[in-house]
Amino acid sequence: MKVLVIDDNETSRRIFKEMLGAFSFDVDLAESAREGIAALIAADQKTPFDLVVMDWKMPEMDGLEAAQRIKGHGGLNRIPPIILVTAYPREEIMRRSEAIGLDGFLIKPVNSSVLFDAIMHVFEPRSTGEAVSDHRPGDTGERIDVLTEARILLVEDNEINQQVAREILESAGLIVSVAGDGQAAVERVRAEAFDAVLMDVQMPIMDGYSATREIRKDERFETLPIIAMTAHAMAGDADKSLACGMNGHITKPIEPDRMFAELAKWVGSRTRTDDAPPAKGVNKQATVLDDKTLPEILNGFDLTEGLKRLQGNQMLYRKLIISFAESCRDALDQIRTAISRQDWEAVHHQAHSLKGSSGNLAADDVHAAAQALEKLVKNNSDRAPSEAARTRCLGHLDREVNIILSAVAGLGGSAKTVVPTAGDAFAGIPEEKHAALASRMKSAAEIGDVIALQTIADELESEFGDKQGLSRRIVELADNFDFDHLIELADRGSP
Repeated sequence: MKVLVIDDNETSRRIFKEMLGAFSFDVDLAESAREGIAALIAADQKTPFDLVVMDWKMPEMDGLEAAQRIKGHGGLNRIPPIILVTAYPREEIMRRSEAIGLDGFLIKPVNSSVLFDAIMHVFEPRSTGEAVSDHRPGDTGERIDVLTEARILLVEDNEINQQVAREILESAGLIVSVAGDGQAAVERVRAEAFDAVLMDVQMPIMDGYSATREIRKDERFETLPIIAMTAHAMAGDADKSLACGMNGHITKPIEPDRMFAELAKWVGSRTRTDDAPPAKGVNKQATVLDDKTLPEILNGFDLTEGLKRLQGNQMLYRKLIISFAESCRDALDQIRTAISRQDWEAVHHQAHSLKGSSGNLAADDVHAAAQALEKLVKNNSDRAPSEAARTRCLGHLDREVNIILSAVAGLGGSAKTVVPTAGDAFAGIPEEKHAALASRMKSAAEIGDVIALQTIADELESEFGDKQGLSRRIVELADNFDFDHLIELADRGSP
């Protein structure tokens, strides 16, 4: 994606370029509105910009005036979406932004998570006229009635995502079978009768695109509805799904109404399978449970949205949250291992999987952090992302996961904050050095001395190597000013 940043402040331009560059975007800078408009015009005939991120308060011409000129420019073949950034969230500015038709609005200070969410919102399929536009409020019940006892093959490799989707579908009276990868899906379709297939795109063994092509080779399945389920929200992904033979496309996190609308569109007009057994024990009403099953607030989760996706099933949501916390810890370990090996494909896979499960459970901050890491390493099989960008993205993800783990510990789950034990953290370092090392780390962390912590990390790597990841861990925490966890790490290492 090609992005133009327009901001008169040099520091702001540099920060935005670093954040957007970490997402693997191609970033150009302009220090005034006039320069930015000129850049848009110059690029229009060759490689137009896909997005403009523009400050509001600039001399000569402010961001609102510039946005109005860009939106109304008759000489541009392509007018990119515009996100306005301001430190002054005045009602008048917001009204004018809406009147002009700006696509996004950010209030300073802006971090990478908030920025990425804003960009994803701009490029959500519903804003590109995707087929969900035929959904009308109030007709969900009618759509569900059409789908009752329809046989659905759910193809998804992530266990948490399987449980979320299965609960949504079965609570509406559908009969659900599960396949864990594309190859298994091909085999199930050949052996059993289904009314529709919900197909994840990124899976091991065989991905969703390849599985769909394989299914379509058999003329018996030429009309079998196959609907893509993907965490991708960028324009063009729907076209890619249709090109390989899929009928429709829905994005994760799963929104029940949108999923039922898409299924009803294809299953409702199709002759149903004759050998479908009756649904057993399916309750079409949301499960009603003790309201003490979950607290009113749980850090890191939007409980209202999460329960909505799970049809109000608090017991299942609680179970999935605890399971998710455990999987987060494992995912972080695997991501660190893959980064140390420079296995960017493995990093991408783990980040993508974590993004999907966190999104479905409404763990919004982990979702954004995983998404940022996924974008950073995407298409980087030949070259490694910069160490600074890796450290920033991994530190962000690490911080958000630890918030989740701390919160889930209060639910009675076994998840613990990802801080190595003394034995693990200081392994490979002579025991007689543990006390001095812990003391130096704690002293530096207590006063926020990042340079001293970097020195400690450099000395550790120079003298003992970094087989256990301790020096890298110190750098990550220091770069993110996470001194509390540095102190905790030092305390664990103290005899």
